[in-house]
Amino acid sequence: YPSGPRHDLLGIMLDVARTGRAQRVERHNTEADTWSSVSVVPLNDGVVITFVDITPVKRLEQQVTRQAEQLRTVLDGSVACITALAALRSA
Repeated sequence: YPSGPRHDLLGIMLDVARTGRAQRVERHNTEADTWSSVSVVPLNDGVVITFVDITPVKRLEQQVTRQAEQLRTVLDGSVACITALAALRSA
């Protein structure tokens, strides 16, 4: 997992225990190329931590971003006219 103050899970746990305010962060494990949504919520005098695998969602987001970039490249580089038409159908 990434290091540093924003991604320091122990720091987040301590902050939630101190403030009583829940926090949620998304973490990327670069070694395994997986994503997790981590929620830390206060409970009595401690905290509860939940991890949810969001790797499929993140991969789909990356795919959509790549496809949008490819489409933008095609449209920006096209010298021809590109028109979108809606089909008309008889009722």
